[in-house]
Amino acid sequence: MARPRYDDWNFMGESLENTSTYGSAFRIRHLTVLLTASCLILFVLGLVCAYSASYPSALAEGRSHYYYLTRQIIFAAVGLVTGLIAYFIPDALFRLLTPVVMFSSLAAQIVNIFLKNSYMTYESIFALMVLSIVMSLSLYFANRGNHLSRLRELVFPMLFSVIFVFLTAVQQNIMYLVLFLGMVIVMFAVGGVCLGGVILLFLYSAVPAICWIITDRQKVSFILNYFVPGLDSAEQAAQVLLRQQSIASGGWFGKGLGMGVFKLQGIEDISSYYILCNIVEELGFAGIVAIFILFLIIAYCGYRCSYYSRNTNLHYSNLSAGLTTILVWQFLVNVCSVLGIIPTSVISLPFFSVGSNIAVVILECALLLRCLKRGFLPESSSTDVIVSVDGGVNAENAVEGITGYDEKEEN
Repeated sequence: MARPRYDDWNFMGESLENTSTYGSAFRIRHLTVLLTASCLILFVLGLVCAYSASYPSALAEGRSHYYYLTRQIIFAAVGLVTGLIAYFIPDALFRLLTPVVMFSSLAAQIVNIFLKNSYMTYESIFALMVLSIVMSLSLYFANRGNHLSRLRELVFPMLFSVIFVFLTAVQQNIMYLVLFLGMVIVMFAVGGVCLGGVILLFLYSAVPAICWIITDRQKVSFILNYFVPGLDSAEQAAQVLLRQQSIASGGWFGKGLGMGVFKLQGIEDISSYYILCNIVEELGFAGIVAIFILFLIIAYCGYRCSYYSRNTNLHYSNLSAGLTTILVWQFLVNVCSVLGIIPTSVISLPFFSVGSNIAVVILECALLLRCLKRGFLPESSSTDVIVSVDGGVNAENAVEGITGYDEKEEN
């Protein structure tokens, strides 16, 4: 290593290399604590809300009142074990398993379509597909330096995007199509794809999706009802009215956990897709604002991790941006769907909805923590890269570390 030059010292005589190391460590610790605390609070609150919303259904089915809570804890344990494995495996193995996970999830979805039955719900398989595509695109773009200069380099991401849209159309799952489009646009943006490539992707995905929607009478009536209320059947209109009354009854601070009454009046999927209705009724507007803030903290940690590691590890920079988009976008899509802001069917609320989707959510959080742990390390340890205070890489110092001397010394 070359000795530090005059420019490498600050006005107090301290080495900038040591300062930058301390700054990077502080950022990692700061973001890790915030992300871990937010995820733990959401997880614990999610278990409480899941039990509160699901025990009437369990009792009505002749089961124990904590039946769905037990299932939720089991799914969470599966996600925790999988997340620990994904957190601790070496980088080489993680890169090797990335395409394996993607092809496995696609194969599982195809098998699920033909067999019509699976131990995992179709939504969990869709969630795994979205996660695996994020992992694959992150690695694909990083291997090309987040710079795609030829159209043929877009063949791989375009191909799997169209395949995903096709499988979504077969399963008639609009909600994950919306989630996927939002996620993949972000991935193309961080991956260095120009605006023309993003527009091309949107056209490739949107055209078959629109053609599929207009050929399905039920989907057309669903969308028309959004713009012209009152076209629903009497049963559907009654469900919409119950959900609206449940949300309005919460007021500012809610009725208290477990004190909601509209879950006893036959709201469909109150413990899964429409659990937000029960949350707002019991926690009120203040409760949903607190949950929104927690997701905002997750967004801050994930996107800051992507920004800070941009110049050190493109793979984890891309991956953290994609994972954050999945979690935050899924939350926003669910909220907007339940409130009737967007004309689409609902999607599971991360950390709260009862079902196997909680395992995928925990896995995504573990991968985000992995990005925080390894994203600040250079992708190749053969060069001595010094990270500056603002998160950039001092390439001149890195070259000096390889050559072993300073050109200015020679002069």
